[in-house]
Amino acid sequence: MVRFEHRRRPGFRTPILAGLLVLVWVLPAESQNVSTSSWSFLVESVVVEAPGFHVVRLTPSPPGLRYPRTCESLVIHVVFEEPFAQNPFIRENFTPEMHARSIRMFNDAQASGSIVRLGALYEGLGLRSEDDTCEVDSHGLSPLKEEDGGLAVYSRY
Repeated sequence: MVRFEHRRRPGFRTPILAGLLVLVWVLPAESQNVSTSSWSFLVESVVVEAPGFHVVRLTPSPPGLRYPRTCESLVIHVVFEEPFAQNPFIRENFTPEMHARSIRMFNDAQASGSIVRLGALYEGLGLRSEDDTCEVDSHGLSPLKEEDGGLAVYSRY
């Protein structure tokens, strides 16, 4: 077992430590690689259940490809909530405008029968119950550019 002792050093100032902690916290957000966790889906339906509340049903594509939770179909209950995180990447990319654009991307993909990519940042999608891992919640969506130049809709939770 490793023990850490706290010793106060002469001249050490709390603001310096706070600045270093903020720097360490902000740097990973700016270097986020969003291309590592998105999957291809066909959009079965986008239903407005109430103002600002959508239910999106997706099917993994190509046929036979399963979402990592081995879902035949993925149902996402989406409502936009203002990010409370101070992470600048999240605050800049998960806005009401970007969320609405993502819903339009789902609607357009459903109308055209085209594939949409879905990704998850941080927790990304929250389980509604332990029994059904294919029905999830999202607190915000944003279209983000991936390394290949394409757009994917990313969820945060």
